[in-house]
Amino acid sequence: MATSSPHVRRRRSQRQHHSRKHLHQPVTLAAKASDTITAFAGSWPFVLLHVGWFGGWLLLHLDINLLTLIVSLEAIFLATFVMMSQNRSASIDRARDDHEAKEVDELATLNQTQLDILLLLQELQAPRKETK
Repeated sequence: MATSSPHVRRRRSQRQHHSRKHLHQPVTLAAKASDTITAFAGSWPFVLLHVGWFGGWLLLHLDINLLTLIVSLEAIFLATFVMMSQNRSASIDRARDDHEAKEVDELATLNQTQLDILLLLQELQAPRKETK
C-alpha cells in the first residue's frame, strides 16, 4: 500500500475538514441562554437534582400544591427554552441545506460543462481517426 507524503495528507485533511463553528455559535444572549438551559435540562444532573428536590420536599411534608405550582411554572419555561433552542437549530439546518443546494447546483453546472468539453474533444478527435 502506497503512503502519501505528509504534505499531501495535510492538504487532504484541510479539504475534508470544513469548520462550521460559525453556524453553531449563538448570536444573541437569548440564544446562548436557551442553548445552555436546554443542554442542562437534558442531562442526568438535572434529573438527579429534581429527584433530590422532590424527595426532600415530600420528606419535609411541605405544601404539595406549592410544589405542583412550581413544577408547572418550570415546565412552561423549560418548554419555551427548548422551543427557542429547536428554532435556532432549525435555522442552522435551513442555512446548511441552502448552502448544500447551492453547491449541488454549481456541481451540476460544472459537470455539464465538463461533459460539453469532453464531447467537443471527441468531435475534434473523430476526424483524425477517419483520416488514418
